[in-house]
Amino acid sequence: MSSLTFEITTAVSTLTGDVDYFELPGGGDFVPDITNPNPAQIHDDQAFEVHLHNLNQTGAMWAVWSAAPPFPTNTHFRFRVYFEEIGSGEGPIYKEHLFKIEPGNPHLYPTQTITVPAGYLNVAMYKMFAELKVIDITGKSPVAGAGELTPAGLNGKVLQIIDA
Repeated sequence: MSSLTFEITTAVSTLTGDVDYFELPGGGDFVPDITNPNPAQIHDDQAFEVHLHNLNQTGAMWAVWSAAPPFPTNTHFRFRVYFEEIGSGEGPIYKEHLFKIEPGNPHLYPTQTITVPAGYLNVAMYKMFAELKVIDITGKSPVAGAGELTPAGLNGKVLQIIDA
């Protein structure tokens, strides 16, 4: 079960994708024999990755956008993950990854990954949000997909970064 699934459809194009996060080996209570997508707790000495996968596009719009000047000055995707600490009153922390819009119709992109290093987030509770934007050559950025990432099967719950 994906932490977030989105589908955006216009008159001429469609974009669908899934977002999940995964613990990485090392630190904390990582057990290499158990696959634990979208865990509710991660130790502060443990890295994790956020994956945008199954990203599939169809339609004419993508060929037009991919024909602009060379990446990254052309229109491209920006995949960003926000971490909003609950109760701190501080604004969100984020990590991002840029990648090229391909002309294929249809086109299935390889998995895009954001690595969150161990110690990047303080020990606290966080809400996580993923956003996929199309950044065009004018700097305008329509949102292609967005939503809250939730621990596996725990709709509306939070990610806890806990002491190692």
